[in-house]
Amino acid sequence: MFAIQAQASNCALDGIKLLALGAEDGRIVLQMPDRALQEVAVGDVVPGTEARLTKLLQSAAVFELPGAQGGEGQTVRLLKSGAVQCFKVSDEKKTLRRAPMKMDVFQVGEPAKGASQSGKKQD
Repeated sequence: MFAIQAQASNCALDGIKLLALGAEDGRIVLQMPDRALQEVAVGDVVPGTEARLTKLLQSAAVFELPGAQGGEGQTVRLLKSGAVQCFKVSDEKKTLRRAPMKMDVFQVGEPAKGASQSGKKQD
């Protein structure tokens, strides 16, 4: 997963302002583009968007927007200062291939392979 910062004009929550942040009860108050106030709790979707409030920080609210199938989603941070930070998120999974580890498995009290038992002579 990687993220690149998007321009504010491409941001899904452009025009929405964070007015109040209640970390104790997990709720925020947003001012929508039409100047209406909207209360949103963690886990809720912002009305008129696909953005879901995922977490509250000390001075910001974090939203996740799903991408179209196979497309890029967005993570948006609305800060109390009025700033908006948008990040495009790609869900490409990069797998690293490793050689499998070889391990000898033995029962407790059983000697490991190749070890001689103490007290016995080997001829």
